[in-house]
Amino acid sequence: MVTLRAGFQHQHLAQRIADEGLELDVSELPKRPSGRVDRDAADQLFAQVKSEWEADPDNWRNSYRLARAYDYAGDRGRARDTMRRAVALEQAEREQG
Repeated sequence: MVTLRAGFQHQHLAQRIADEGLELDVSELPKRPSGRVDRDAADQLFAQVKSEWEADPDNWRNSYRLARAYDYAGDRGRARDTMRRAVALEQAEREQG
């Protein structure tokens, strides 16, 4: 049940990010034969997104983007932790109205 709820929460954030035009565009990044983003390209993307997050770590959008960058870089554990933070920050923003 927790996994299902998390999936819905992540989907909600993904839709908001897409609506705001803030999804990470990896379409032009080099890919491995498996289809995953090339490691060096993913690391460069991660460095860029991390610096954005460091400038405003309490913005759920930056945490969401950082979680996606962790995922592209292959760090699933940190991606999950950071996505949980993004969910909590977005919920707090909605509650504040």
